[in-house]
Amino acid sequence: MEVHQASEQGFGGKLADAYNAGRPDYSDLSVKTMLVKSGFCSASLDVVASGTFVDLAAGTGKLTESVERVLQGKKINIVAVEPVAGMRETFSKVHPNVPCVAGTGASIPLPDGSASLIGVAQAFHWFANQESLQEMARVLQPGGVLALIWNTRDLSCDWVNKLEDEIATPHYSADVPRQQTNKWKEAFAGGQTLFGPAQAFEFPYVQHGGWQMVVNRFLTLSVIAALPEEKKKEVEQSILHVLQTHPATRDKQDSIDLPYVTQLFLFRRL
Repeated sequence: MEVHQASEQGFGGKLADAYNAGRPDYSDLSVKTMLVKSGFCSASLDVVASGTFVDLAAGTGKLTESVERVLQGKKINIVAVEPVAGMRETFSKVHPNVPCVAGTGASIPLPDGSASLIGVAQAFHWFANQESLQEMARVLQPGGVLALIWNTRDLSCDWVNKLEDEIATPHYSADVPRQQTNKWKEAFAGGQTLFGPAQAFEFPYVQHGGWQMVVNRFLTLSVIAALPEEKKKEVEQSILHVLQTHPATRDKQDSIDLPYVTQLFLFRRL
């Protein structure tokens, strides 16, 4: 299974635990919208779909955690698929009752037509290609839905934009995929006939904590997480400098909201 080097290095091994601690989950509203608009659940959140919910590129299980929270113990058949061994290990510690198997977007170890809903959280930009679309279409039932969801940092917030410009963006080389470039949308262009047009939704969301929460969130970016420890300490100090000096954050060491826009895209299998 081929995995982008930046993903393998930034999310593998012990870094998976830091990822799990530093990343936010998904809002109830965004998850409810995914479940209901896809037809997986009724408006009252009764599970009505006959197939499996596949958490693809599941990471440590942030989407699975959010789905289970929203459904409040209702029975659901979930299978997680994740290519990075360290992520699978952490997923299984956090969600011991959900099977997590090795696989990629282009190689999903599930039968044809077995899934009613495939959710890809914070990850599709890593494998946005025709090979993966064909494989996901194979696994989905006719009329099933591919749901892509990202918590995207809200750059309309000045201090977040400053951290993006000064900390995050400079670490990305041109060959590292990013959701923010929207290049992932090219996979659905060019006359592909596997999926219908997107239904798009946006929701405001916040991750609450202190300065250290913000530091930890940026340290989980793949290109930063893979840095040597000495370099990561330099990045941490740069983040703290922004937080300590920006007028909107300098007095909020212990209580700050990191704002996001949660973007959800639903594509129905034709």
